[in-house]
Amino acid sequence: IGGGVLMIHYTAGLDVFITPLEAFNIDVNPVEIIPVVVGGAAAAIIIVIVLIIAITYLGKAGERFEFRQADLVAKKGGSIGGPQIISYQNVTRISCQKDGVFNTVFNCGDIILELTGLDKSSIMIECADSPERYVQALQRLIHRTQAVQQARFSEQQKIGLILDRKY
Repeated sequence: IGGGVLMIHYTAGLDVFITPLEAFNIDVNPVEIIPVVVGGAAAAIIIVIVLIIAITYLGKAGERFEFRQADLVAKKGGSIGGPQIISYQNVTRISCQKDGVFNTVFNCGDIILELTGLDKSSIMIECADSPERYVQALQRLIHRTQAVQQARFSEQQKIGLILDRKY
């Protein structure tokens, strides 16, 4: 350990920091400084990592997705605008991703809704529990909504034809 400390002492130039302190009769031992510097750097790195995780969590904590009968309401936490309402007619494809060890172990993943006719091309619902189950439920909901809309359209066509008849 002592050889490593001396090597760092001479190659890193710790004399730059020690010499000014010697002018004030402060004795500093490089062997004692290096663990403090390394420990401080490690603590700083850990603090930065914790801050990044906290900021990411706070950004994701406010995200809410409400699946209603005819549309999806996406509420983003911390966003200035109101909730975004997406009609199921604009959803072209639904898929899920369960990549990685964490997602496999905890049975979670991302649900991706690909959209058309909107300013966004897709919406990702991150870290959803049992994503395959949600994808199947969403597909059933979208098919049911499309069937209802098709039935309404055909009803209105029939009514229009009946009203257009001349007796």
